Amino acid sequence: ALRNAVREVEDALAQEYALFEESQLLQREIDIAQESVDRAGLRYMNGCQPYVVVLDTLRNLQLLQQKKVALQRAILINRARLLKALGAEWSQRNEPKLGK
Repeated sequence: ALRNAVREVEDALAQEYALFEESQLLQREIDIAQESVDRAGLRYMNGCQPYVVVLDTLRNLQLLQQKKVALQRAILINRARLLKALGAEWSQRNEPKLGK
């Protein structure tokens, strides 16, 4: 039982690190996408491109933002698992729901 508990904690910590790294990379992507939206808006206002390009870059930004929300959810679920593995008080009704 102790070996399983240690393994669960180690797995949760490794997952936490991986999710943190992914979060950092995703935030960089979001920053770049935001700059693209800003530049596309300026080019549209200057008459250099159609508005559909602005909408497309905005859609790409929103998709990345949705990924960020899903990633934040995964981070919170992982942290709940870590707390559970560490022996925190837990009840079935507090168990995170997986899936949609």
